[in-house]
Amino acid sequence: MFYDYYRDNRSGGAFILIDPLNNVTAGAGMLRPPHRDKVPEKEKEQLQTFVSSDERAETFGHGGKQIYVAGEDSELARSFAKQLERELHRLKAHTYGLDFKAEGVWGRSAREIVNASGLLAEAGLMSIAVLPGLPVLPRKAKGTYCIWLGNVVSAPETADRILPPAKANENTAFLLARTLYVEF
Repeated sequence: MFYDYYRDNRSGGAFILIDPLNNVTAGAGMLRPPHRDKVPEKEKEQLQTFVSSDERAETFGHGGKQIYVAGEDSELARSFAKQLERELHRLKAHTYGLDFKAEGVWGRSAREIVNASGLLAEAGLMSIAVLPGLPVLPRKAKGTYCIWLGNVVSAPETADRILPPAKANENTAFLLARTLYVEF
């Protein structure tokens, strides 16, 4: 059985139970990941780091963040994400770009991109992940910023910024990079 967690995709992470005798909804539910509290002690030790996020922010001049760029046009999303990363880099931000369709290490699945982006953010980097053509962006959380390139009607509810394709250019990337750098 394939599923998503509810926080990542509401339609793929929820279910209803129908009573077969009278076709009435008998129940509903949502799929959630296991709680971090229930992680075995051995794994908890592996998750710890020797440098705190505050120390990393002091060194880098900013905290780690996850920035997602998605849209109906995959090439446009890719191009805009590259421009955005370039502008953040010019501001001396420590960045790393992840591309959903890239060949090599990261070219497997959107879930792997989201997980990798989270790890990079924990390491103090600003990760810019391209998730072209996907209608659902990762849920809103502290340190996460989602950009949707397309029309308002098709935008996921988790989008923080909706840009019409005509506005996805170098000037917008320049302005957005400065906004993101100051906000973070």
